[in-house]
Amino acid sequence: MTNKEHRRKTIIRIVIILLVLVALGGWFTWYSFFRELPQEAWVDQSPRNHFLYGSIGQEGVEGLPYWIYLVLPKVFPEYLPGPGGYASLGMSWEPSTPPNDGANGNPPHELPMGVTKKTVGFARAGLNCAFCHVSRVRLTADQAVPAFYPGGPSHQFRVQDYQWFLFNSASDPRFNSTVLMKAINSVTKLSMREAFLYRFILIPATRRAILKQKEEFAWQFTHNRPLQGPGRVDPFDPVRFRFFKEPDDGAIGNADIPSIWNQKDRTGKSIHWDGLSRKFAEVAISSAIGDGARNKYLDVPSLKKMEEYLTNLAPPKFPLPVNAALAAQGAPIFQAQCGQCHALGGPRTLGPIPIAEVGTDARREQSWTQSQVDSWKKMATDYQHKYHADWNFDTFSKQWGYVAVLLDGVWLRGPYLHNGSVPSLRDLLNPPAQRPAKFYRGYDLLDAANVGFVSNVPEAGGQKFFLYDTALPGNANAGHLWGTNLSAPEKEALLEYLKTL
Repeated sequence: MTNKEHRRKTIIRIVIILLVLVALGGWFTWYSFFRELPQEAWVDQSPRNHFLYGSIGQEGVEGLPYWIYLVLPKVFPEYLPGPGGYASLGMSWEPSTPPNDGANGNPPHELPMGVTKKTVGFARAGLNCAFCHVSRVRLTADQAVPAFYPGGPSHQFRVQDYQWFLFNSASDPRFNSTVLMKAINSVTKLSMREAFLYRFILIPATRRAILKQKEEFAWQFTHNRPLQGPGRVDPFDPVRFRFFKEPDDGAIGNADIPSIWNQKDRTGKSIHWDGLSRKFAEVAISSAIGDGARNKYLDVPSLKKMEEYLTNLAPPKFPLPVNAALAAQGAPIFQAQCGQCHALGGPRTLGPIPIAEVGTDARREQSWTQSQVDSWKKMATDYQHKYHADWNFDTFSKQWGYVAVLLDGVWLRGPYLHNGSVPSLRDLLNPPAQRPAKFYRGYDLLDAANVGFVSNVPEAGGQKFFLYDTALPGNANAGHLWGTNLSAPEKEALLEYLKTL
């Protein structure tokens, strides 16, 4: 063999080796970061399971590596509102129903409702609609296991505190591979590949990503914006400032999390507090995008499954006996005082009522702008071109006022008004000057007499509740004077009837 032939064969061998190494590197990268697997089978064994645990695509963009998510409360408990890990933030776990290993549709309970688990390269924890839309209720203070109602508002969940738990944890110098790997190794045995990924890639990258988000959410503490507290969220200003790059104009979009059951009675009508859309699918997709389910990962078919579930999901019945005779007396009072705006088929039901008429705090209504409508519609067009999406935001619009909502399951939807500024229906039937100026949010104990949740205690069972101050910007409890002039007996009858809706 000549030297020339030897060199040529050597070059060929080197090229082959390099190609093999590139192929192996490509495979390793795909397998470790982009390989997407279906969720475990039990997630789709019932529409309810899918609503509570089904992925909407959030994991691929803003999901957290599963084992980091699991150990953060153990490493950084000082950044939580109290003991109990994520439960201290008001997140809820389903009661255990053996066998809870995924067999027979009984889910494992290492994650709360609304938190998903999916493999995109590696196991990731994400969020879905149930993150904000599962109500929890206890009838007595010593009731060990509360009742859970999918589709209801998560009254106790502190969305903002959850965000800032992550931000504060990532800002702590202990958010490093040495500390977190020790915590992870105490709860699981990672493979060599996984241990390498977590130690050298995932932990540092996760910290950088969370700190970047922290910068993007710094606006929450400017312009005297009040804390959201449990059961409230500002869903659209984060999109305005993070994605649409609008200047911070001091808007306050804080609002109570609404119920989303019984969508069949809302078809074609104004949705959300602001009447921003007439299609539930549009609201669901925009909410998913805002929560991090974006780009190619946005799972519209999964959202459609959830919409099908919610379309006919009945509002829950009041869980205690109702005085039928008194409720019957309240029915005509409801029709006379409330029916035009809140009864199914009422001439003003599910339409916007001008601020000048309803008189409630205007800050949330002002935060939804025509510029956002235009930006959302452009986003839909971009998705159609880039990802061949078959959806749009064609009914997104700027309305003036707040929607007169249906009152189905209203007993479970306190506190009341769009900003959650009135703790009970009884308080809502009083003139604004007689409504509580301050009260506590976050207790899951039903206030059956006043119809709402117990709101006059600062803590219970080691859990501290959130003091809501109606004097703060966006928190006013003014307006909605309908029913305030009724006599005391008429109010009692109306309250009893409202329990039946």
